[in-house]
Amino acid sequence: MADLNKRTTAMWRSFLSSDEGIRGLAWILERRPPLTEKTWQIAAGFERFNECIQEILNTGVASKDDDDKEDKLKV
Repeated sequence: MADLNKRTTAMWRSFLSSDEGIRGLAWILERRPPLTEKTWQIAAGFERFNECIQEILNTGVASKDDDDKEDKLKV
């Protein structure tokens, strides 16, 4: 998995908080297949995606001073 710095996380949070981001996220999650014997792996990918997005949204806002630091968010 990739690491996100605070600046990138703040930009994602800003986008996902916008009307377009909210609609886009809802659109993606609506397409999650049901949990069945044949589709559980695909559905698990959607769940992992949602967990990563929630981790980004729950991360504190980065200040300008923190942008240059190597603080990473494991995703």
